[in-house]
Amino acid sequence: MINWARSKASTVLLSAVSSLAIFEALSPTSVRADVTLTAKPAVVRIVTACIGQITIDDIERPYATGEIGTGFFVNASGYIVTNYHVVKLAGPSRKEACKQRLVRNVVKDITGAEITYEGFDSEPSLQDVPDEQREKVISLISQSEESLEGKSSLDFFSKVILQNGETLDFDTKKEGDDNIGKGKDIAVIKTETQQAPTLQFSRENTDPLEIRDEITVIGYPVAADVQDQSKFFSELFESENCLIVGNFVSV
Repeated sequence: MINWARSKASTVLLSAVSSLAIFEALSPTSVRADVTLTAKPAVVRIVTACIGQITIDDIERPYATGEIGTGFFVNASGYIVTNYHVVKLAGPSRKEACKQRLVRNVVKDITGAEITYEGFDSEPSLQDVPDEQREKVISLISQSEESLEGKSSLDFFSKVILQNGETLDFDTKKEGDDNIGKGKDIAVIKTETQQAPTLQFSRENTDPLEIRDEITVIGYPVAADVQDQSKFFSELFESENCLIVGNFVSV
């Protein structure tokens, strides 16, 4: 998870998911090492983010939000499988997703209250907003939505980061749904690369999975080692007053 803090002078990166961390199930060391060496080259980090200008009480400032997650190559031509929520800000509905996220962040920053959306066409839910804050929250939502209405100046950032630090652009080819309970939080993205290392899915007929099979999980979780990732965000957060609220989630 990436946490961001703001000051009058700058936006500070407090912690960043960087080096590959491996969470391994209890299994023979030799087996884990073999699986890790085989799978690690195909595992990538995915970064998506957006920025929008929002005016509250006649004061305009940029707000930003984003995701960091894990994916893996399944095709040598650059196809990657990941979670939909990680690339939601890079897909066909990225403008709608960005606007909703930014409105939520404005409300959270100023009041600490949480609002939710059921879908891109839905009104924000105030179910978790205390009664004494509702009037203020409604005003913030209205001002934020008015600021973002019809704006084409939203800035987006989306990259795949390889094991060697190289960054690649990507297109979203297929996307699911990140609503809890639907089981469709999956997406397929495509980079322009050739001969990418790949992971293969289990084949039911030749290598079926069984209950209590040992597993090795490889990715970029919260506890990963921290390294400086500022180069990936320098073009994104040039404004000294850019305000990032909430968390960049690593999955």
